[in-house]
Amino acid sequence: MYDSDNLVLAIPRMGQGEGGDNAGLGMAVWTYRTDDTDAQIESDIDYVTDAVDKGLKQGDMVLATTDEDTNIGASLYTVDMNADDITAGLLSPASGRH
Repeated sequence: MYDSDNLVLAIPRMGQGEGGDNAGLGMAVWTYRTDDTDAQIESDIDYVTDAVDKGLKQGDMVLATTDEDTNIGASLYTVDMNADDITAGLLSPASGRH
């Protein structure tokens, strides 16, 4: 389950984006600590329920660290803003969901 307190801005957005709806915004990098599995995160298209309030933008990156039982790991995700412009899904580079 998503926990807003665990999503933290690590590297602020700077520079210019390359075309698209968010051109000129650049990219920010976020960190997120969770007990959720990659499958749980990737299957929920509304995983980040407060994306706009947090300041996430399409194309930002999220480094998620997990500590589930004896499995410790990290996954890199791309932010995929939803049509409601409030929530966002997190996509792994190989997920292909857009």
